[in-house]
Parts: sequence; C-alpha cells; structure tokens
Amino acid sequence: MSSGDGPNAYRDERATLAAENARLKAELAALQGARRSGLGRASLAAATVAADAWVFTLIVGWVNAPSDAGVWLGWGVAVLTVGLNVAVAQRVLRSRV
Repeated sequence: MSSGDGPNAYRDERATLAAENARLKAELAALQGARRSGLGRASLAAATVAADAWVFTLIVGWVNAPSDAGVWLGWGVAVLTVGLNVAVAQRVLRSRV
C-alpha cells in the first residue's frame, strides 16, 4: 500500500486544505480591511468634489459659447462628469460591503 492510499491520505489532504482555507480567509480579511479604510473614501470624495467644481466652472463658458461646437463640448463634458461621478459612487458603495 502506498502512502497516498487509505484513510490517512484523506486526513493529510484535509489538513492541507484547512490550512490553505485559513490562509485565504486571513488574506481576504486583510484586503477587505484595507478596502474599507475611511481615509481612502474621504480622499476619493474630496477629489471628486474638487474635480466637479473645476469642471462645472469650465462648462458654463462652453454651454454659453457662441458656436455650436462649444455648446456640444460643454454638454459632452457635463455628461462625462456625471458618468464618472456615478462610477465613483458605485466604487465607494461597493467598498462598504
């Protein structure tokens, strides 16, 4: 009978799998803890608010531009900004779970 046969082989494999499971759970807990840091969310929120303020000061000039190209540029940037805000909000909310 080889060392891989019999009930002891399963016992050895269960111990290895239990150790690997514990290692992976510890790694996952560390990653979730890092992802849930309040400083990261606060920094992301502050950067988003600052970018919004800067972009919307530019958009006013573009939307009121005398040319159609400026108006379309302004609306395009506004839609892009809203889309990025939605993406940031989803990332922040997902990191709270």
